[in-house]
Amino acid sequence: APAPAPAPAPAPDDLSRRLAPIVGDAATLMGELGRVLGRIGRELDDRVVIPDAPRRVPPRPPAPGPVTPGPVTGSLLSPSRIGPSRVPVALPPQVRADSAEAAIFLLRRQGVVALVDGYNVAKVAFPSAKTIADERDWLTDVLDELSARLCADVRVVFDGADVPPAPSRRRASQVLFSPAGVTADDVIVDLVTGTTTVRPVVVATNDLALRERVKLYGANVIACEQLLAAARR
Repeated sequence: APAPAPAPAPAPDDLSRRLAPIVGDAATLMGELGRVLGRIGRELDDRVVIPDAPRRVPPRPPAPGPVTPGPVTGSLLSPSRIGPSRVPVALPPQVRADSAEAAIFLLRRQGVVALVDGYNVAKVAFPSAKTIADERDWLTDVLDELSARLCADVRVVFDGADVPPAPSRRRASQVLFSPAGVTADDVIVDLVTGTTTVRPVVVATNDLALRERVKLYGANVIACEQLLAAARR
C-alpha cells in the first residue's frame, strides 16, 4: 500500500502560538527557582561563621641585661707601638735616598729630631781613634757644628758602660748615655716612640736591626756616611 503522506508543517504563526504557553511556564519556573536558591544562600550566610585569621603579633625583644664593662684595651690607653704612628718625610724625586743631599734635606725639616747612634757613627768617622773617649769627643764636636749650622735638634746616644763626667761647656747637640743594663739602641727606639708624631725623626745608624726597629715607627733612616758627608758640607 502506498505510504501515508507526511502531515503538513505548521505555519510559523501556529508554532509561535503553541510554544508561547510553554516558554512562559518555563520562565516562571526559572524565576521561582532563582528566588528559592537566593533564599537558601542567605540562610546559609547567616548560619555559617568564618573565623577571623589570627593576627601575627611580633615577638617582644628581650629586655637588655645589665651592662658589664669589659677590659680596657691598650689602644684606648695609649697609641699602639705596632706599626708607624708617624709618616716618614718624603724625599724630592730628584734626591737619592742614600746621598748626602737626602741627609741635609731631612735634617733641615722644621721641628726635626735627629737621633745619632753614637759609637756606631764614631767608629765610621774616626777608625784610628785610640780610645772610645776620643771617638766620643770628636763626634760630639762634629754634631755640635752640624746642629748649629742646620738649626736641628741633634741628640747623640752612647752606651753607658763608660759614662764620662758631665761636659764642662754647653753644647749645641744633646749627649745622652743609656742607663745600666740598657743599650743605646733601646734608648733611641724609646726616643722615637716618645717624640710627638708631628715632629719628623731622623735616625743615623748603620745597625741593620736598629734601622728596621725605628722604621716601624715612621722614622727616616740615614747611614753614618750620609750624616758625616752632611757635616762636611
